[in-house]
Amino acid sequence: MRNPFPPAVEAGRVVLTRYRSKYGDPFGAFAFLHNGSNLLRVIASNGEDWIDAGFDGPAWEHVSVSLAHRCPTWEEMAYVADLFWDPSETVIQYRPAADQYRNCHPFCLHWWRPVGVVVPTPPAETVAPDPVAREGRQS
Repeated sequence: MRNPFPPAVEAGRVVLTRYRSKYGDPFGAFAFLHNGSNLLRVIASNGEDWIDAGFDGPAWEHVSVSLAHRCPTWEEMAYVADLFWDPSETVIQYRPAADQYRNCHPFCLHWWRPVGVVVPTPPAETVAPDPVAREGRQS
């Protein structure tokens, strides 16, 4: 997670909610307008308080993204991920097992990243073909 948060993130910091924080805190509530009219509500934490909260390690960075009347789109989720993480960092959305599922907000999605752990990823070509290699095979 970016440390410190960049100015674009700090500009969205919300200081009048129960999630209030101050400039420079590695956590807090934020609000961002996306595409002019979509208000993205974000709660973020860099995992610094993970152990103090009683959770086992490793700590996890976490960002939740919600809108008032619908789930965020992939474009909106990617926008928020780029605000809080460097594009070279892998972040994850999870589908929890049924017995672990929680739903506190019907229109909220989450990004997660374990601190100090390399996140395994499948080979890029299994996610989507390389367009340059694909063009070469068609010649």
